[in-house]
Amino acid sequence: MTQKDKERMRGKEIALIPQSVNYLDPLMRVGHQILVPQKADGGKKARWKKTREILERYHLEHEVLKYFPFQLSGGM
Repeated sequence: MTQKDKERMRGKEIALIPQSVNYLDPLMRVGHQILVPQKADGGKKARWKKTREILERYHLEHEVLKYFPFQLSGGM
């Protein structure tokens, strides 16, 4: 795999997934910390929709967005 191929995949197909809630701000709700980054189009509603779709993919309830990090289990 070339360096260009790696750069193209980074952030789209490969990402760091920390296994500890210590990476999250304990005073901020999880939803605002995992919100899908802004793209050229779509707006805020589209970002929240995409974030909820990602939660569904991993069988997590939408309520997780309202949690604080201490309310998450290790597997979440």
